[in-house]
Amino acid sequence: AKLKKMDSNLLKQLLEDEGIKDEVLNRLRPKEWMDINDAAKYLSLSINTLYKYVSENKIPFRKIPGSNKVRFRKKHLDMWMETRGKIIY
Repeated sequence: AKLKKMDSNLLKQLLEDEGIKDEVLNRLRPKEWMDINDAAKYLSLSINTLYKYVSENKIPFRKIPGSNKVRFRKKHLDMWMETRGKIIY
């Protein structure tokens, strides 16, 4: 119990420091745009599967102009997950 109290006090002090607070929140907040690695991890898919979905236009993505790189917007991935396939309860 004493350790938990100390941990919560330390966390409170850290979050009162605006610089530390901003950095912690930025690290916890999911990125709005993700690269292939981040998107695969977010969706729990292999990178190869995600590339397959991109090549078949089965998933929303954007190409970076002048390159072969693709990016995925978090809100579009969320909508894709909500609308594809059947919902099983």
